[in-house]
Amino acid sequence: MRRSACLPVLLAVALTGFGPSARAAMKDDAYSYYAFAVGYHDMDDFDQAISNYTKAIELNPKYAKAYYGRALAYAQQGKLDDAQKDFDQAIALDPSLSKAYMNRSILSMSQGKSDAAIADLDKAVAMKPKNPDVYILRAEARRRAGNGAGALEDYEHALAIDPYSGEAHAGRGIIRLNAGETDAAIADFTEQIELKHDVSEAHNHLGLAHEKIGDIQRALESYSTALSLDPANSGARRNRAALYVAQGETEAALKEYDMLLAKTPQDAQALLGRVQAYETAGNTDKALEDLSRLIDLAASEPTEKRESLLRRRAQLREKTGDTAGALQDYAAIVELRPDAADAHARRAFLAWRAGLPDEALESYNRVLALKPQDADAWYNRGLLRLETGDLDGSIADSTRAIELRPKESRAYANRASARGRKADLAGAAADLQQAIHFADPSFKQKLEPLLQQVQKQRQTAKPSDGAGG
Repeated sequence: MRRSACLPVLLAVALTGFGPSARAAMKDDAYSYYAFAVGYHDMDDFDQAISNYTKAIELNPKYAKAYYGRALAYAQQGKLDDAQKDFDQAIALDPSLSKAYMNRSILSMSQGKSDAAIADLDKAVAMKPKNPDVYILRAEARRRAGNGAGALEDYEHALAIDPYSGEAHAGRGIIRLNAGETDAAIADFTEQIELKHDVSEAHNHLGLAHEKIGDIQRALESYSTALSLDPANSGARRNRAALYVAQGETEAALKEYDMLLAKTPQDAQALLGRVQAYETAGNTDKALEDLSRLIDLAASEPTEKRESLLRRRAQLREKTGDTAGALQDYAAIVELRPDAADAHARRAFLAWRAGLPDEALESYNRVLALKPQDADAWYNRGLLRLETGDLDGSIADSTRAIELRPKESRAYANRASARGRKADLAGAAADLQQAIHFADPSFKQKLEPLLQQVQKQRQTAKPSDGAGG
């Protein structure tokens, strides 16, 4: 359930009609300043509201409602630290102020403090057990904390109190959708729309539910209705764009993503979606441009997200033949996460293919330090050593690969090559026989002529030739 970043103003006082004489008569009265503050607050004049709340507090430092009102005004100005202090003070002065707990919980959720929000809402529920809004807020806090069952329970409580709460139907629908209860979710979103048809996000959620059960036409209709009601609904536009990509309608998808990015150039979700659209359309150059933008934007993001983007660019660069670029990306990945053995392995392969055997060997060394039981890495390093002339090292690596995977025909074949180059024809023949024994039919066809060649060499060689190494 999406919520506005601003805290809701829950003050019920609305004052009008104050003339100059009335102001003069009440100027030294704390309640009078509070009343003026509420009036300014109702008119969204937050500076004047804060000024008057402050004067009321100066005259009566224990005025809990003035602290509460000023907290709301601070929050609506984005001054969250000041809002937090005033909510705390309001609650300290009047622990029965349920709305202060509710709004402080919203502030906590906006800062990712779900546990603190739930603690406040538990108190608010105890004070106002018949208020559906309290249960709806706690459901959202529980959902953010990963407690889907608790969130569902709270939405059920809210609907038991007010069956016509569109917000509770929406919240329950999202929980059900995430739990795979798609039909039940569709019922909730449909009920929400019947209660109030012009809620754009309700149609967006209904589109997601239809898409989940494969009803593409209804999903598109729902996303389109959401956008007709609110063209600025970026979630609905992203969802429709992604659906266009999945349907192969990349031109339509790209138009949607272009609209999103024209409005918000740093919309990471839209950029990532456009990458997929470009890839589907076969425009890898444009996909790489967007991926590079995403990687730049993700400089302060968690390691996992940056690594994922770097991997995707590395794979796309490989696909386009940009081995040097892919190597740079894998180097960046292992710098971010030195224990990424698969990235070291891929970097080793690419370096080897690019004619950089020293870099390849270093990367294989890193792989084996991290995963000493990796038979493939032992085999690959053995093959690399064979190509660079390190025959003893190649034999040792191939032997270790065979120890870890006794039926690895490639390792026997690799060791046979190294032994053959060391004139150990008996050892080479024995390894080739094992390789043929474990090989699949196509590999066996390649190995059999080699065995015949080695056996022929043994027959013509001097007796001492077969006793080497």
